[in-house]
Amino acid sequence: MSSQEGAQQGDPLGPLLFSNTIHPMLSSTQAELKLGYLDDITLGGPVEIVAFDVAEIMRIGAEIGLSLNVSKCELIAHSDAVITDTLLQSFNRVEIECYSTRGASLSRSST
Repeated sequence: MSSQEGAQQGDPLGPLLFSNTIHPMLSSTQAELKLGYLDDITLGGPVEIVAFDVAEIMRIGAEIGLSLNVSKCELIAHSDAVITDTLLQSFNRVEIECYSTRGASLSRSST
């Protein structure tokens, strides 16, 4: 069966079209930190704002046919951070002290 719409796998325009589609959604978030590379999105800030933004991303994404794969989501926080939002609680929890991104630690500690 041939596909009749959208970019085909391997089409160099696919990433550009996808990025252009989610850019307004990412731009509308209120988080202090917002990074996006294709389908990888990172939000950072107060828990309440991040929780609101994640819920909005899920809502808006559903309207355009995208869904959040919660099993691949990570919540990076200090070990003493209290998370009461049930959606954020369902994310894989990673203590910030144990996390680095591209070789750069997210923690102020020297360990």
